[in-house]
Amino acid sequence: MKYTLLIALCILSRIAFAQPDQIQKKLEGYWLQEGYGIYLEIRDSVYKFYDITNISCQQSASPVLNNWIGSLKSLLDLYDVKKISSKEMILKYGITSYKFKRLKTPLGICQKPIKFSNDPILNFDVLWHTFKENYAYARLRKVDWDKLYKKYRPLISKKTTKLQLYTYFRDILDAIKDAHISLQVPKDLEIAYAKSTASLSNKGKRKRYKYNYPTARYLAQQQVTKMFPQSTFRHFHKDLLMWGKLNQRVGYIQINAMNGFSLDVSIPDSLSTAQYWDRHWGQIVTSLKRGKTIGQYFRDEIRGANVMIDSIVRELSSTSAIILDVRFNNGGTDKVALDILSRFVQQKTAVFSKHVWDKNNFLFEQVIAIQPAPKTYQGKIAILTSRQTASSAETLVLSSLALPNVLRIGSPTMGVFSDVLQKQLPNGWRFGLSNEIYRSNTRQNFESQGIPPKSLIKYPTNVMDFFEAIYSQGKSDLAIQKALDLFSK
Repeated sequence: MKYTLLIALCILSRIAFAQPDQIQKKLEGYWLQEGYGIYLEIRDSVYKFYDITNISCQQSASPVLNNWIGSLKSLLDLYDVKKISSKEMILKYGITSYKFKRLKTPLGICQKPIKFSNDPILNFDVLWHTFKENYAYARLRKVDWDKLYKKYRPLISKKTTKLQLYTYFRDILDAIKDAHISLQVPKDLEIAYAKSTASLSNKGKRKRYKYNYPTARYLAQQQVTKMFPQSTFRHFHKDLLMWGKLNQRVGYIQINAMNGFSLDVSIPDSLSTAQYWDRHWGQIVTSLKRGKTIGQYFRDEIRGANVMIDSIVRELSSTSAIILDVRFNNGGTDKVALDILSRFVQQKTAVFSKHVWDKNNFLFEQVIAIQPAPKTYQGKIAILTSRQTASSAETLVLSSLALPNVLRIGSPTMGVFSDVLQKQLPNGWRFGLSNEIYRSNTRQNFESQGIPPKSLIKYPTNVMDFFEAIYSQGKSDLAIQKALDLFSK
């Protein structure tokens, strides 16, 4: 998924690098980021971020910096300043540009921001207003915020417990069925909620699976090795990438996430997958605590992705076709996804557009284009998808719709495209929502329904059933075989 801390590579602003004093002076002031519910103050070379709704203002972590206050220098380590004027500024990180409207005076509601409050009524109202004002898919997913307010608001009082409040929030948000909606609370509250709902979830018969989730996922990912036991497959960062030649004509690249590519980690592959990634992210966090900036980390991520995809494409350059398998990919960073696809693009191509939702309007549409990499692959391409292909993995698939002669095989993707807008409640709980609309180069919106394949394979929607459907095929794989058949025509 596109967790905001992992969604962007941000390069140093060329403008700021050339004329730091001049550009920093121009950035000073009060800024409103419409569509994101963010108010930004820059004064005396210090930035301050606030989350705002129609009824609230509170100190908040920057979407990327993860700190509500800091030096302007650290801000410019992440954002590329694309435009600055007396009326607006546009900052960019990753593939996305963000427009800020300049205010003449400080935002009134933020003169006395909320610092912390456990008031159940206030926390409910902030959550409700944030979704009402910024959630982009209420109409598509048939969510009536006013109706929900009338149903749940009378149930909440000053005496409402944390568990009761969390239960109400879960009832509201889980019903939307949007994988990009999240709610993070203290662990003890999660445990209490799980216990309180255990009797309900245990009603009826639940299917028992032969393997647990990590094992089932691993077996499904390894199905290609059973189909081609004579082939040599190589790996990068445990299960992040797997590639090899299925035969002399066809190469295969399995991409299982759009993040985790940093080359500055060293972990033995002998660890289990769970242990490996715990250690991986642990090393990243440690490096940040020791002084590495988030900007440096993002640049390392993108560098690692580009180094690896270049190496793999060179290794498979003698083939006439490549299968890109993103069936097990739940997302990560759009920048990584588009950089990977740039190895299969022959000319600059506008691949999709995105715009932000603010209250009742669409704002600031931008067209995203891919430039071909210096060295590109010239053969045929097939992309394998499933309902587990999500978020930035879907961005890759969405972008491929603009490319000629790309085969898409499998099931429709999950249908969650927006970057996750991260917010915080007055009581410290964090939550995320979708506030951006992605459209294909032909203006189609595939939210919820997912991107359909050209050649359909009816994989189960349930993730465990899907894994089982893959690893139970003996020494075959329907999607890979379909790609081979189509390549041979």
